[in-house]
Amino acid sequence: MGPGFSMGSYTMYWYRQNHHGAPVEFLTKEYDQTSKEEGRGDGQMVKLSKLNGVKKIEDEGERREMITPALREALTKQGYKLIGSHSGVKLCRWTKSMLRGRGGCYKHTFYGIESHRCMETTPSLACANKCVFCW
Repeated sequence: MGPGFSMGSYTMYWYRQNHHGAPVEFLTKEYDQTSKEEGRGDGQMVKLSKLNGVKKIEDEGERREMITPALREALTKQGYKLIGSHSGVKLCRWTKSMLRGRGGCYKHTFYGIESHRCMETTPSLACANKCVFCW
């Protein structure tokens, strides 16, 4: 932003553009109040969530774990290696089969993809669909 262009005027401009010229007095009051509360009168950006009155959980310690102890135990028992508190990975069953000499995955048979490069992963254990992807 150029000189003389404050965050408040930028926010008002954005709001006018997206709300067809609706009055923005409440928005500027909210911005000024937030800036004073946080000691940010120097024109630094303020999160839009704070402008809307929504409080985000910013402290890492307050975040809820995605993997409960019971889920952690079940996934570990199934052979998954857990990554952080959100993902898991394990060797593809076809990779194990190929190493034992019992045949491999269709990807190897039809496309020549080497099975030892394949992993079964769950990109997010918090996903409601609980999909298993073989890559």
